[in-house]
Amino acid sequence: MILWFKKNNLTLDLILVFVTLVLTGLVLFRPVLSFDVLITNNMQLITNIWFARLMYLVSFFGNSPYMEVCVALFAFLFWTKQKRNEALILAIATGVSAILGIVIKNIIQRPRPIGQSVEVFANLLDKSFPSNHVLTYTVFFGLLYYLFSQFPKGGIFILFIRLVSLLLIFLIGFSRIYLGVHWFSDVVAGYTLGILFLHSSIKIYSSLSKKNKHAVR
Repeated sequence: MILWFKKNNLTLDLILVFVTLVLTGLVLFRPVLSFDVLITNNMQLITNIWFARLMYLVSFFGNSPYMEVCVALFAFLFWTKQKRNEALILAIATGVSAILGIVIKNIIQRPRPIGQSVEVFANLLDKSFPSNHVLTYTVFFGLLYYLFSQFPKGGIFILFIRLVSLLLIFLIGFSRIYLGVHWFSDVVAGYTLGILFLHSSIKIYSSLSKKNKHAVR
């Protein structure tokens, strides 16, 4: 998957930019989209208590201050293992992506889902587009997956971190829609922006790593 990503990154980036721009135009023109309401209504037909608890748990780590603590812990772990580039790119990329999400939210000013259209499990005061949970999860856990893939001899711990990272990236989108705190289009925009930011972060990290190798030689 990573090899395909590297070979086709320009095409993928252009597609992601196009999708993001289209969604931005749609939500600016019409804040409540019919397909968003339909998707949320259908997802919320799932009434299994364990599924609901899972959705809560998946979103929980994206709330402040838990996300910040999680980022700090992994950055500290890399730093103590003399992986300075890894620690810096993880902390900076996640922080900047979160700020980017907040800036875009304040520019677009899309309201959160309301109770008349869907069931809202938590009333949040900030704006809706894009989903900052999805954006930061994609960047942070995507970087964790990528960085830990550089250490193939790490054993069960690294395998566990990589699997959990993939699961959280995948499930966070479902979680935000199911909980009624974001629309489907918010989530898609979070993923597109997150992948774009993740791709840029990986390129910066790779460039820094190459410079370090040449400096050592």
